[in-house]
Amino acid sequence: MKWRDNSPDLNPIENAWKVLKKVTEAHVSSVPQLQEVITRVWCQDMTLDYFRSPCESMPQRILTALKAKGEMTGYKRDYSQPEPRVALITRPLPSVRLFSIAA
Repeated sequence: MKWRDNSPDLNPIENAWKVLKKVTEAHVSSVPQLQEVITRVWCQDMTLDYFRSPCESMPQRILTALKAKGEMTGYKRDYSQPEPRVALITRPLPSVRLFSIAA
């Protein structure tokens, strides 16, 4: 069966990349600010509920992909599910500590 490489139809994280792109394209002016924004959005704003819906829809996505015989399915996000809370950044954020090492 013909199959598309890296099919976004079967990649539940695609919606997260769209959100990150939207936030980082708006008012991010430096690499440190970009790191802070991505860390905040990924670690705080995108809750498990945000990822649950695309993962739970995977059986239906697979059936749809099989019916499409490897072509694009046009599978769309379920917009009845809440989007993560994302604020446009208009000023630098305070530093975000990515990790700590306990002694």
